[in-house]
Amino acid sequence: MTNLTYDEIPYVSLVYADTHPNKLAILATLFGLTPPAVKTSRILELGCGDGTNLIAIAQTLPQAQCWGIDAAFKQIQAGQNQAKQLRLSNVKLKPLNLSEVDESLGIFDYIIVSFWEG
Repeated sequence: MTNLTYDEIPYVSLVYADTHPNKLAILATLFGLTPPAVKTSRILELGCGDGTNLIAIAQTLPQAQCWGIDAAFKQIQAGQNQAKQLRLSNVKLKPLNLSEVDESLGIFDYIIVSFWEG
């Protein structure tokens, strides 16, 4: 078996409405929690691919700070180009393996993970 990298086999990136912090905040409230303000939140998406989902979130929350990490450098690069074309200054996409995540990323109000069931 060959060890293929994420760059060699890109995966589908979609928008997942269920991961939007507005929905997460509503669910938290229904469960009796007091969620952080969504409008100005710090959001982290783990395994963001090319950032499609996170970019969609960032467009609806211009005052939020949206961070995405993924091990696929080519997909991160494509997402960075897309965010630049859309002039989104509140999106940061970083090529990073989950095992490399540490406190240097800071604290986040919402952490999301989306996956496609093909």
